[in-house]
Amino acid sequence: MQDDEIKIKVVESIQEIKIFLKIQKGDGFKHSYYLTQARLRELFENREVFLKVVFGQKIIGFVSFKYETKTRARLQFLSILSKYQRTGVGKRLLERIVNITKKRGVQLLYFISEEKAEGMGIFLEKFGFQKAGFHKNRFGDNKHATFFNLKV
Repeated sequence: MQDDEIKIKVVESIQEIKIFLKIQKGDGFKHSYYLTQARLRELFENREVFLKVVFGQKIIGFVSFKYETKTRARLQFLSILSKYQRTGVGKRLLERIVNITKKRGVQLLYFISEEKAEGMGIFLEKFGFQKAGFHKNRFGDNKHATFFNLKV
């Protein structure tokens, strides 16, 4: 996979995010929480920023983030189809988010990862995120989460 074949773009319309439901189900993780069309619409309408990863003509991944304060943003729903994981796509996606948020004055990015998604934690730590906390029963049904921070 060539670097110039991968494009990371801001999602401009609600129509573009419908594919995200399939991508999340095809990323190889068993999530405690799966997106729905209604939740995607709500996030989009509430100014959540979505980035899509395009390879050729195919959307292969996405992430969203929201500015919570002038200096802090929350990442969520980082998802890349399993076929394209371990190719540098996730790293490029996070680099893009860091560049975008840094220009807006963000100093801290954080991500809440499901406890059982160990691969996500390993990936985030390789990128420079640090474990910042643990929350029992974060997602209900006795499902736990780890908080990761990245100083930008």
